[in-house]
Amino acid sequence: MTSLLHGLRAGWRLPNDLSDGDRRTVVAMLSNGLTKALARGGFVALSVIYLTSGLRIDEQTVAVAVFIAGAFGLAGSLVGGFVADHLSPKAVTVGSSCGVAVGYGALVFCGDGLVAVIAFSVVAAFDRSSAATLATWIGQRLPTAAATRCRALMRAVGNLGIAIGAALAAVVLVLPAPIPYAAAFLAMAVVEVGGILLLLRAPRPKPVDVRQVGEGSPLSVFANQGFTVFVLGIAALSSFYLILDFLLPLWVSAGTEDRYVLIPVAIIVNTVLVVLLQVPISCLADTPSRSGRALALAGGLLFGSTALFAASTLLPDLPGAALFCGAVVVLTLAELLTSAAGWTLSYAYAPPHRIGAYQGVFGFGTSLGVMVAPVVLTAIVIRPSVGETAVGWLILGGAYAMTGGLLWVAVSRRFQATRCS
Repeated sequence: MTSLLHGLRAGWRLPNDLSDGDRRTVVAMLSNGLTKALARGGFVALSVIYLTSGLRIDEQTVAVAVFIAGAFGLAGSLVGGFVADHLSPKAVTVGSSCGVAVGYGALVFCGDGLVAVIAFSVVAAFDRSSAATLATWIGQRLPTAAATRCRALMRAVGNLGIAIGAALAAVVLVLPAPIPYAAAFLAMAVVEVGGILLLLRAPRPKPVDVRQVGEGSPLSVFANQGFTVFVLGIAALSSFYLILDFLLPLWVSAGTEDRYVLIPVAIIVNTVLVVLLQVPISCLADTPSRSGRALALAGGLLFGSTALFAASTLLPDLPGAALFCGAVVVLTLAELLTSAAGWTLSYAYAPPHRIGAYQGVFGFGTSLGVMVAPVVLTAIVIRPSVGETAVGWLILGGAYAMTGGLLWVAVSRRFQATRCS
């Protein structure tokens, strides 16, 4: 509680002990993150609609394009982090952002499914590479607690930017096609380039002794069994990110159509809470021991959230809607804790000279969880009757609670052993 109150008082302020160079680096990253998020929000809002409505590509082809792009995203995270250990993470981040801008621009020239797959894959691969290299840059530049707070600031700013970008993109949907789509994707590319220019103002990262990095491949990190267990656990927990964006709309359409109006309300509540609370709550997971407890608490909150969703199916109208909204709030709190704990531990497990490779694998795990989530979530929750749906929610919550508890045990043993050695 003391840590949370301290975080609330600190608000969005940067840590006081940052050097001038570190402070300028963080400000440049936050500025870059806001511009990237504006473009990302527009991309998320328009890309699939453009393919299905603008280009008349069938849903199956779009699904294949998204799946293939997801696979390229996994590879991009691994390779980007690995390369950032051997080269300057600033240079690799800038190069990856250039690749994202090229991908956005390529969507302007989409005329068939093949070009769409290529453009989606380019965006996904370089976007995930950029995320891994930026995380590497933060980890190399800042101590763990400050790095976690910086990541929290970037996520809060990013969520705000995505919301604004998606809202601006909504204007395109009411204008005649196809010219507005092409102009929107071109604008995304320009905004991405603007973010690169902001990032170039940051001081050069601290050099890493390449002789310490060693050889190997991006997959060599998996030889660290403790970190591999952590990544697999995070991958399992990360599936909950799709509850809000994917599972709830599908669940509502499958049997609770009278609550369609609650979906945009849920998204707004989630976005507002992330923007307001991600930074303060990061103070609850700024050390490995706190992060382990935060993951256990997140698992418990996820169970509570799924129980509220299950209970909302059994109540009519206003009481059911109230439980539904309460479940979204609890789900968001779990999301905030999981994010902060994941950032801290992804740095804590990594040797100083291999932060990039570890960040790449960490990003791989979260992306993998999100990638397989649609199949897993629908298999567990979407049932032919309301009663079975409620049971599915409880099964899902129980799995999350168990995963959070196991991660707490694994993390506690790993870092307790480190202190005793």
